[in-house]
Amino acid sequence: MNITIIQTSVDEITVESNFNTILSNIRVVEKTDLIVLPELCFTGYNYENIKIWASKSDLIFNALKNEAQRIGCYIIAGTYGINENDKFYNRSVVICPEGYCQNKYDKIHLFKPLSEDTFFCGGSSLCSFNYNENWKIGLGICYDLRFPELFRIYFENDINLMILPSAWPYSRIEVMKKLAIARAIENQCYFVTCNRSSKNHSEITYGGNSLVISPNGDIVASCGVIDDVCNVNLDLDVVKNTRSILKCKTDRRKDIYDIKY
Repeated sequence: MNITIIQTSVDEITVESNFNTILSNIRVVEKTDLIVLPELCFTGYNYENIKIWASKSDLIFNALKNEAQRIGCYIIAGTYGINENDKFYNRSVVICPEGYCQNKYDKIHLFKPLSEDTFFCGGSSLCSFNYNENWKIGLGICYDLRFPELFRIYFENDINLMILPSAWPYSRIEVMKKLAIARAIENQCYFVTCNRSSKNHSEITYGGNSLVISPNGDIVASCGVIDDVCNVNLDLDVVKNTRSILKCKTDRRKDIYDIKY
């Protein structure tokens, strides 16, 4: 499988510029199997803009749908705000090559320091989808990375690729890297982050450093701090071999884990 990570910075004032930048980056892609975008890559954490653009969510979806159909690939649309029955969700949408929404994931763990919990409603279900039958892909979003229980459920259900659109700040970027590597190793899968970046090196706020990590914890591809595009091929045999050599799943003691202390 070939994955393209489009790591972008976000202008939290002018949403149109973010929209145009993302589409420009996608339009130069001629061939790939899966494109991943960062969390809230159209609006950032400007809640007024999130409200406004939630009413234009069809515009975002249709633009990305057209590109998915043109390239013949999946697009994980980072995340953008969705309004359903006057409730807002921080949602990642999976657009398939045929141009429809194959699945969706609403961020479960909301980040209180950015007041996500007072604006968004938390999701209540996980999201996975198949690519060519062999690849089983599960989604999380940003702060979810700190909660290994979520990704353990994916592991139990044979997910072999986990993807995390995110907006981690530069001040905690090393934490993001360590947690992502841990999630890959403990779940014996590929783990991909697509993180929001900074606009330039003189004003570093968001951390970039999007990663593609192997089941052994090796970083097989990465981005810098500013806007970047990364393309990498993933080998499913690496997952199969890792899981066949060390059968962590069968060695789990769920009888112990479920005991209340």
